[in-house]
Amino acid sequence: MRKIIILILIFSSCLYFSQRKILDSIKIQVQAHSNPDTARAFYLNELAWQYLDFSLDSSELYYKEGLGLSEKLNYISGIISAKNVKGLMLRMSNNPDEAIKVGEEVIQLRQTYGPASKLTGAYTNLGSVYIVKGDYARALKYLNKGLENAQKWNQVENQILILSNIGIVYNYSELNDLALETFQKAVVINKQLSGDVQIVQQAQLYTNIAAIYDKRGLYNEAYKYFKYSYDVYKKEEDTRDLSIVVFNLTSTTRNNKDLKGCEFFLKEMEKISKVLNQTEYTASYYSTLANYLLFTGKYNEAITKINNGLELVDTINSVQLYGVLLGIKSDYYKYTKDYKKALEYTDRSLAVIKKQAINLK
Repeated sequence: MRKIIILILIFSSCLYFSQRKILDSIKIQVQAHSNPDTARAFYLNELAWQYLDFSLDSSELYYKEGLGLSEKLNYISGIISAKNVKGLMLRMSNNPDEAIKVGEEVIQLRQTYGPASKLTGAYTNLGSVYIVKGDYARALKYLNKGLENAQKWNQVENQILILSNIGIVYNYSELNDLALETFQKAVVINKQLSGDVQIVQQAQLYTNIAAIYDKRGLYNEAYKYFKYSYDVYKKEEDTRDLSIVVFNLTSTTRNNKDLKGCEFFLKEMEKISKVLNQTEYTASYYSTLANYLLFTGKYNEAITKINNGLELVDTINSVQLYGVLLGIKSDYYKYTKDYKKALEYTDRSLAVIKKQAINLK
């Protein structure tokens, strides 16, 4: 059993260039603006945003300073930006319910204080939380609001990002043809762009298209699209997006019986998990490694990695991944011919999935 993670895009003011270079540049600005004014608050919030891809602890540190200074100065734009970062931190640390509360607050603040053009990001970021939570009806509600706002303000890049997220919802809802059609529509719009922006946007779209082909068992086609994205993100040092593509490439190469390729991307995934230091991604790494070990007959190593993953997640904040790991544990018992245990863990996995469905009603 495996789970394809499709790219969930979030809105960033600096999405398209080397993130490390951006991080260093913003650090210089924070140091240059030592006075407690709105400029310092602005750069603190930008630094908190950029650290989302590298260290949630560092992100929270700068978020707190940025929010505190913004509140002291009654700098409304800074307060909203800081709260937006907080919502994303909560989503990325597997706390979707709290992320939703913050996301709703950000929307209310944007509606009150403006600018209206920035409602696009507020709607879309909240929609992305609902994708993670598995509440696809609410996800579409906010994504469509974001798309309408992006069209109203002629935000071409944002339209592409939102269409990508809508395609993700369709894919998760098993509406694969509609998902592929939505991604391809975004590819057409992306041709209006140029340079690095166009290249990175295309990589994001190709990641999503590749996942559809992978689901259909067209592994060579999936690999072609994933590899394009991998090369782009590697060059751009885009750790967040690279982490998702590498996760998918481990599955695609394994299912295509390209074991050398799978081993290469597993090593890449391990490196990224250490850089990101995010619990759910590390658990995903363990689940992927366990699948590979089962595939290659290394059952004792596999069960260790499965249990390592289960120790990191729970049925509250990581329902889907927890269910996936239980399913992989069922596979382990099938491989080792303990069919009673295999049935037990299959039932447990289904119970987790059922619990999630009930919670969404």
